[in-house]
Amino acid sequence: MKLNTSTQPTAQHAAGSMLDTFRRMPFFEDAYFHMRASHLTLADGYLRALEEGYRLATAMPEDEMLLGHLSEMWMMGVFDLLHAWREQARVVLTHPGLSDQVSTASVSVEISEQIAGSANLRKVISRLRRDVRYARKLRRYAVAVEQIYKDLREVRELLARYEVLRVHQSAAAAHVRLDPENGSLLYALRTRHGTVRPISRVEIADRLMGLRP
Repeated sequence: MKLNTSTQPTAQHAAGSMLDTFRRMPFFEDAYFHMRASHLTLADGYLRALEEGYRLATAMPEDEMLLGHLSEMWMMGVFDLLHAWREQARVVLTHPGLSDQVSTASVSVEISEQIAGSANLRKVISRLRRDVRYARKLRRYAVAVEQIYKDLREVRELLARYEVLRVHQSAAAAHVRLDPENGSLLYALRTRHGTVRPISRVEIADRLMGLRP
């Protein structure tokens, strides 16, 4: 399928606000986090253009598998980024003097080594000690990120189960159908009550862009 270039400016504008969102978050002044956020933002723009083409198609395009693979790569990229971000937040927020619930003795050697080896972590900790509002901002972002991270972890587990099935026997794709509103693939997550909760890549992307402390 050829990308509908008329959709790209809108898609890139939407994706641009994703990078803006990441830049407002603590830790994204770090080169590693900023680079990953930039890559995911660019990929989101092109995926939105591809998804728009799927939405406008009268029948399921033959290259549906391509959209599935690209969507899964993007979501796992976001999962890995949020996983690393959560780890950084955990390290900082459990640092002595920043948490009333954690004593110096309870800070692991692993965390101490991470702080010692990262100039960015030391810089963030120094700022948190000086700026109470920044500390509150980090804690609020940690709460806001959590549900998106958990949903992506469920998608990851779903994809892993289907990959095991695919290796041993023929199995259907992990996604169930296209979302008619945006052309994104829907994935069926099982709730603890046994019901199915659909989730799409675009939903994850939009929630990322809507992150606020």
